[in-house]
Amino acid sequence: MKTIKHSIVIWLLAIGILVISNSLTGCGGGGASSGPSTSGPPPVVTPSPDKGVSIGASGLTRSIPLIITLPNTVPQNSSTPISQAWPINTLITMDAPDIFGDRQFSKWTSNGTQLATTPHLEITISDPHEDITAVYKPRLVSADGFLPNYVHETDPQTGKLNQLFHWAVFPVKVAFVSNVGLSSDRENEAVAGFDQWVKVTNQFITYQLVADAASADITVSFVAQGTNNRGGSTTYSADGNGNLQHTDIVLNLTYLSQLSNVMPIAMHEFGHALGIAGHSNTSTDIMSVLSNIYTLQQPSPRDVNMLLTAYTSSYGRSIKHSIINGTVLCGR
Repeated sequence: MKTIKHSIVIWLLAIGILVISNSLTGCGGGGASSGPSTSGPPPVVTPSPDKGVSIGASGLTRSIPLIITLPNTVPQNSSTPISQAWPINTLITMDAPDIFGDRQFSKWTSNGTQLATTPHLEITISDPHEDITAVYKPRLVSADGFLPNYVHETDPQTGKLNQLFHWAVFPVKVAFVSNVGLSSDRENEAVAGFDQWVKVTNQFITYQLVADAASADITVSFVAQGTNNRGGSTTYSADGNGNLQHTDIVLNLTYLSQLSNVMPIAMHEFGHALGIAGHSNTSTDIMSVLSNIYTLQQPSPRDVNMLLTAYTSSYGRSIKHSIINGTVLCGR
Protein backbone atom coordinates (compact mmCIF):
# COMPACT_ATOMS: atom_id res chain seq x y z
CA MET A 1 0.00 0.00 0.00
CA LYS A 2 2.85 2.37 0.76
CA THR A 3 4.41 1.53 -2.55
CA ILE A 4 1.24 2.50 -4.44
CA LYS A 5 1.00 5.85 -2.64
CA HIS A 6 4.62 6.59 -3.34
CA SER A 7 4.14 5.86 -7.05
CA ILE A 8 1.10 8.12 -7.19
CA VAL A 9 3.08 10.97 -5.63
CA ILE A 10 5.88 10.61 -8.17
CA TRP A 11 3.38 10.50 -11.05
CA LEU A 12 1.63 13.66 -9.79
CA LEU A 13 4.97 15.46 -9.46
CA ALA A 14 5.87 14.52 -13.02
CA ILE A 15 2.56 15.90 -14.30
CA GLY A 16 3.17 19.12 -12.34
CA ILE A 17 6.63 19.59 -13.77
CA LEU A 18 5.27 19.01 -17.26
CA VAL A 19 2.52 21.60 -16.73
CA ILE A 20 4.99 24.14 -15.32
CA SER A 21 7.37 23.43 -18.21
CA ASN A 22 4.67 24.01 -20.81
CA SER A 23 3.61 27.19 -19.07
CA LEU A 24 7.16 28.57 -19.06
CA THR A 25 7.70 27.95 -22.77
CA GLY A 26 4.65 30.08 -23.51
CA CYS A 27 5.79 33.12 -21.50
CA GLY A 28 7.45 36.28 -22.64
CA GLY A 29 6.76 35.73 -26.33
CA GLY A 30 9.82 33.56 -26.71
CA GLY A 31 8.05 30.27 -27.38
CA ALA A 32 7.15 28.96 -30.80
CA SER A 33 3.68 28.00 -29.54
CA SER A 34 2.73 31.35 -27.99
CA GLY A 35 -0.17 31.90 -30.41
CA PRO A 36 -1.45 31.57 -33.96
CA SER A 37 1.40 31.87 -36.47
CA THR A 38 1.44 35.00 -38.68
CA SER A 39 4.19 33.68 -40.93
CA GLY A 40 3.54 31.95 -44.25
CA PRO A 41 4.92 31.39 -47.72
CA PRO A 42 6.82 34.36 -49.28
CA PRO A 43 4.70 36.78 -51.33
CA VAL A 44 4.33 36.02 -55.04
CA VAL A 45 6.45 38.45 -57.15
CA THR A 46 4.71 39.42 -60.37
CA PRO A 47 7.10 39.32 -63.32
CA SER A 48 7.79 42.70 -64.97
CA PRO A 49 5.37 43.34 -67.84
CA ASP A 50 8.11 45.03 -69.89
CA LYS A 51 8.88 43.92 -73.42
CA GLY A 52 12.39 43.99 -74.82
CA VAL A 53 12.45 45.72 -78.21
CA SER A 54 15.26 46.36 -80.68
CA ILE A 55 15.11 49.16 -83.25
CA GLY A 56 17.44 49.28 -86.22
CA ALA A 57 17.79 50.47 -89.79
CA SER A 58 18.57 48.67 -93.01
CA GLY A 59 19.65 49.73 -96.47
CA LEU A 60 22.49 51.96 -95.25
CA THR A 61 25.79 51.61 -93.45
CA ARG A 62 25.32 54.30 -90.81
CA SER A 63 23.04 54.75 -87.84
CA ILE A 64 20.10 57.11 -88.30
CA PRO A 65 18.67 59.62 -85.82
CA LEU A 66 15.30 58.81 -84.29
CA ILE A 67 12.85 60.86 -82.24
CA ILE A 68 11.02 58.60 -79.78
CA THR A 69 8.01 59.78 -77.77
CA LEU A 70 6.39 57.91 -74.89
CA PRO A 71 3.01 58.86 -73.38
CA ASN A 72 3.15 62.02 -71.25
CA THR A 73 6.84 62.61 -71.96
CA VAL A 74 8.82 65.00 -74.11
CA PRO A 75 10.31 63.60 -77.34
CA GLN A 76 13.74 62.03 -76.91
CA ASN A 77 16.51 62.13 -79.52
CA SER A 78 18.22 58.81 -80.10
CA SER A 79 19.91 56.87 -82.87
CA THR A 80 19.98 53.30 -84.11
CA PRO A 81 20.63 50.63 -83.03
CA ILE A 82 18.43 50.78 -79.93
CA SER A 83 17.75 47.99 -77.45
CA GLN A 84 15.14 48.97 -74.89
CA ALA A 85 12.49 47.46 -72.61
CA TRP A 86 9.10 49.18 -72.53
CA PRO A 87 5.90 48.21 -70.71
CA ILE A 88 3.60 46.05 -72.80
CA ASN A 89 0.63 47.94 -74.27
CA THR A 90 2.53 51.23 -74.23
CA LEU A 91 1.87 53.43 -77.27
CA ILE A 92 5.15 54.70 -78.71
CA THR A 93 5.73 57.06 -81.62
CA MET A 94 8.93 57.03 -83.65
CA ASP A 95 10.04 59.52 -86.28
CA ALA A 96 12.85 58.71 -88.70
CA PRO A 97 14.33 61.08 -91.32
CA ASP A 98 12.58 60.98 -94.69
CA ILE A 99 15.87 61.63 -96.51
CA PHE A 100 19.23 60.55 -95.13
CA GLY A 101 22.12 61.36 -97.43
CA ASP A 102 21.60 59.47 -100.67
CA ARG A 103 18.91 57.27 -99.10
CA GLN A 104 15.13 57.60 -98.97
CA PHE A 105 12.87 56.19 -96.26
CA SER A 106 10.85 53.22 -97.54
CA LYS A 107 8.93 51.55 -94.70
CA TRP A 108 8.81 50.34 -91.11
CA THR A 109 8.80 46.59 -90.52
CA SER A 110 8.46 44.36 -87.44
CA ASN A 111 9.80 40.83 -87.64
CA GLY A 112 9.52 41.08 -91.42
CA THR A 113 5.93 42.39 -91.44
CA GLN A 114 5.26 45.86 -92.84
CA LEU A 115 3.99 48.34 -90.26
CA ALA A 116 3.92 51.67 -92.11
CA THR A 117 5.25 53.43 -95.21
CA THR A 118 5.75 56.86 -93.64
CA PRO A 119 8.67 57.95 -91.41
CA HIS A 120 6.19 58.59 -88.59
CA LEU A 121 5.23 55.39 -86.77
CA GLU A 122 2.78 54.85 -83.91
CA ILE A 123 3.00 51.40 -82.39
CA THR A 124 1.72 49.64 -79.28
CA ILE A 125 4.36 47.46 -77.68
CA SER A 126 3.13 43.85 -77.66
CA ASP A 127 4.51 40.33 -77.89
CA PRO A 128 4.87 40.20 -81.69
CA HIS A 129 6.83 43.46 -81.81
CA GLU A 130 10.39 42.60 -80.98
CA ASP A 131 12.50 43.76 -83.92
CA ILE A 132 11.44 47.04 -85.50
CA THR A 133 13.37 48.24 -88.54
CA ALA A 134 13.39 51.44 -90.57
CA VAL A 135 14.07 50.35 -94.15
CA TYR A 136 15.82 52.72 -96.57
CA LYS A 137 16.41 52.53 -100.31
CA PRO A 138 18.67 54.52 -102.67
CA ARG A 139 17.33 57.88 -103.79
CA LEU A 140 16.89 58.54 -107.48
CA VAL A 141 19.84 60.61 -108.61
CA SER A 142 20.67 62.06 -112.00
CA ALA A 143 23.99 61.76 -113.75
CA ASP A 144 24.73 65.22 -112.34
CA GLY A 145 23.82 64.36 -108.75
CA PHE A 146 20.90 65.67 -106.77
CA LEU A 147 19.32 68.63 -108.52
CA PRO A 148 19.36 71.56 -108.43
CA ASN A 149 23.03 72.05 -107.57
CA TYR A 150 26.08 73.90 -108.92
CA VAL A 151 28.35 70.93 -109.63
CA HIS A 152 29.04 72.08 -113.20
CA GLU A 153 29.30 75.78 -112.46
CA THR A 154 32.58 77.67 -112.59
CA ASP A 155 33.85 79.08 -109.32
CA PRO A 156 33.61 82.88 -109.76
CA GLN A 157 36.51 83.29 -107.35
CA THR A 158 39.01 81.16 -109.31
CA GLY A 159 37.47 80.64 -112.74
CA LYS A 160 37.88 76.88 -112.28
CA LEU A 161 35.22 74.18 -112.29
CA ASN A 162 33.85 73.31 -108.85
CA GLN A 163 34.95 70.04 -107.28
CA LEU A 164 33.51 67.75 -104.62
CA PHE A 165 35.23 65.78 -101.88
CA HIS A 166 33.95 63.80 -98.91
CA TRP A 167 34.83 62.39 -95.52
CA ALA A 168 34.88 58.61 -95.25
CA VAL A 169 33.60 58.51 -91.66
CA PHE A 170 31.35 60.63 -89.47
CA PRO A 171 31.38 62.27 -87.03
CA VAL A 172 34.36 64.35 -88.07
CA LYS A 173 36.46 65.73 -85.22
CA VAL A 174 36.62 69.52 -85.00
CA ALA A 175 38.98 71.54 -82.79
CA PHE A 176 39.27 75.29 -82.22
CA VAL A 177 42.87 76.49 -82.12
CA SER A 178 43.63 78.28 -78.87
CA ASN A 179 45.09 81.72 -79.70
CA VAL A 180 44.48 85.40 -78.97
CA GLY A 181 41.62 85.51 -81.47
CA LEU A 182 39.59 82.74 -79.84
CA SER A 183 36.79 83.70 -77.44
CA SER A 184 33.81 81.77 -76.15
CA ASP A 185 31.39 84.09 -78.00
CA ARG A 186 33.15 83.58 -81.32
CA GLU A 187 33.38 79.85 -80.82
CA ASN A 188 29.67 79.65 -80.00
CA GLU A 189 28.78 81.60 -83.15
CA ALA A 190 30.97 79.36 -85.28
CA VAL A 191 29.41 76.22 -83.77
CA ALA A 192 25.95 77.64 -84.53
CA GLY A 193 27.03 77.91 -88.16
CA PHE A 194 28.34 74.34 -88.22
CA ASP A 195 25.10 73.10 -86.67
CA GLN A 196 23.08 74.41 -89.62
CA TRP A 197 24.68 71.77 -91.87
CA VAL A 198 23.76 69.08 -89.33
CA LYS A 199 20.19 70.35 -89.27
CA VAL A 200 19.55 70.67 -93.01
CA THR A 201 21.01 67.21 -93.74
CA ASN A 202 18.88 65.49 -91.06
CA GLN A 203 22.05 64.70 -89.11
CA PHE A 204 23.67 62.92 -92.03
CA ILE A 205 26.51 65.37 -91.40
CA THR A 206 27.74 65.09 -87.82
CA TYR A 207 30.80 66.37 -86.00
CA GLN A 208 32.41 66.11 -82.59
CA LEU A 209 34.23 68.92 -80.81
CA VAL A 210 37.62 67.86 -79.43
CA ALA A 211 40.15 69.80 -77.39
CA ASP A 212 43.31 68.55 -79.07
CA ALA A 213 43.89 70.17 -82.46
CA ALA A 214 46.52 67.55 -83.31
CA SER A 215 43.88 64.79 -83.24
CA ALA A 216 41.23 66.75 -85.14
CA ASP A 217 40.09 66.25 -88.73
CA ILE A 218 39.14 69.93 -89.02
CA THR A 219 40.82 72.81 -87.20
CA VAL A 220 39.32 76.28 -86.84
CA SER A 221 41.38 79.42 -86.18
CA PHE A 222 40.38 83.06 -85.63
CA VAL A 223 43.13 85.26 -87.05
CA ALA A 224 43.22 88.95 -87.97
CA GLN A 225 44.69 88.73 -91.49
CA GLY A 226 44.09 92.31 -92.60
CA THR A 227 42.09 93.63 -95.54
CA ASN A 228 42.78 90.81 -97.98
CA ASN A 229 39.14 90.68 -99.21
CA ARG A 230 38.74 87.26 -97.64
CA GLY A 231 36.36 86.63 -94.75
CA GLY A 232 37.82 83.17 -94.46
CA SER A 233 39.73 80.42 -96.19
CA THR A 234 39.88 76.63 -96.02
CA THR A 235 42.90 74.50 -96.83
CA TYR A 236 42.33 70.82 -97.47
CA SER A 237 44.11 67.61 -98.37
CA ALA A 238 42.46 64.58 -100.00
CA ASP A 239 43.49 61.33 -101.62
CA GLY A 240 42.98 60.44 -105.28
CA ASN A 241 39.52 59.01 -104.54
CA GLY A 242 38.28 62.28 -103.10
CA ASN A 243 38.49 61.18 -99.45
CA LEU A 244 39.32 64.18 -97.29
CA GLN A 245 42.28 63.67 -94.97
CA HIS A 246 42.42 67.00 -93.15
CA THR A 247 41.10 70.56 -93.45
CA ASP A 248 42.06 73.85 -91.78
CA ILE A 249 39.60 76.74 -91.53
CA VAL A 250 40.84 80.29 -90.92
CA LEU A 251 38.26 82.97 -90.07
CA ASN A 252 39.56 86.49 -90.74
CA LEU A 253 38.75 88.68 -87.75
CA THR A 254 39.40 91.80 -89.83
CA TYR A 255 35.96 91.29 -91.39
CA LEU A 256 34.35 89.67 -88.34
CA SER A 257 34.48 92.50 -85.81
CA GLN A 258 30.69 92.28 -85.69
CA LEU A 259 29.92 89.07 -83.80
CA SER A 260 26.81 88.28 -85.85
CA ASN A 261 29.01 87.96 -88.97
CA VAL A 262 30.84 84.95 -87.54
CA MET A 263 28.01 82.42 -87.93
CA PRO A 264 27.39 82.78 -91.70
CA ILE A 265 31.10 82.87 -92.54
CA ALA A 266 31.76 79.82 -90.34
CA MET A 267 28.83 78.07 -92.05
CA HIS A 268 30.32 78.92 -95.45
CA GLU A 269 33.80 77.66 -94.53
CA PHE A 270 32.42 74.51 -92.92
CA GLY A 271 30.74 73.76 -96.26
CA HIS A 272 34.21 73.80 -97.83
CA ALA A 273 35.62 71.66 -95.01
CA LEU A 274 32.86 69.09 -95.61
CA GLY A 275 33.72 68.74 -99.29
CA ILE A 276 32.49 71.64 -101.44
CA ALA A 277 35.66 72.88 -103.15
CA GLY A 278 34.28 75.83 -105.07
CA HIS A 279 31.55 78.45 -104.97
CA SER A 280 28.04 79.12 -106.18
CA ASN A 281 27.10 81.94 -108.54
CA THR A 282 23.72 82.41 -106.83
CA SER A 283 23.34 84.96 -104.03
CA THR A 284 20.83 82.87 -102.06
CA ASP A 285 23.36 80.03 -101.57
CA ILE A 286 25.53 80.12 -98.46
CA MET A 287 28.41 78.94 -100.67
CA SER A 288 28.33 82.05 -102.84
CA VAL A 289 31.11 84.64 -102.62
CA LEU A 290 28.79 87.63 -102.49
CA SER A 291 28.68 89.88 -99.45
CA ASN A 292 25.01 89.17 -98.80
CA ILE A 293 25.92 85.77 -97.28
CA TYR A 294 26.19 87.69 -94.00
CA THR A 295 22.39 87.85 -94.06
CA LEU A 296 21.84 84.12 -94.70
CA GLN A 297 20.87 81.86 -91.81
CA GLN A 298 21.19 78.36 -93.30
CA PRO A 299 22.33 76.49 -96.40
CA SER A 300 19.93 76.61 -99.33
CA PRO A 301 18.43 73.53 -101.04
CA ARG A 302 21.10 73.93 -103.74
CA ASP A 303 23.80 73.90 -101.07
CA VAL A 304 22.33 70.74 -99.52
CA ASN A 305 22.07 68.99 -102.89
CA MET A 306 25.64 69.99 -103.69
CA LEU A 307 26.96 68.50 -100.47
CA LEU A 308 24.89 65.31 -100.60
CA THR A 309 25.98 64.76 -104.19
CA ALA A 310 29.54 64.57 -102.87
CA TYR A 311 28.47 61.69 -100.63
CA THR A 312 26.52 59.78 -103.28
CA SER A 313 28.19 56.51 -104.22
CA SER A 314 26.91 56.73 -107.80
CA TYR A 315 28.41 60.19 -108.28
CA GLY A 316 30.79 61.79 -105.81
CA ARG A 317 32.64 58.68 -104.70
CA SER A 318 33.25 57.50 -108.24
CA ILE A 319 34.99 60.71 -109.37
CA LYS A 320 38.76 60.61 -109.59
CA HIS A 321 40.42 63.83 -108.48
CA SER A 322 43.57 65.44 -109.77
CA ILE A 323 43.76 67.97 -106.95
CA ILE A 324 45.10 66.40 -103.78
CA ASN A 325 45.88 69.54 -101.79
CA GLY A 326 44.26 72.92 -102.17
CA THR A 327 42.98 76.09 -100.58
CA VAL A 328 39.58 77.69 -101.09
CA LEU A 329 39.85 81.48 -100.73
CA CYS A 330 36.56 83.19 -99.99
CA GLY A 331 35.48 86.76 -100.64
CA ARG A 332 34.37 88.94 -97.80
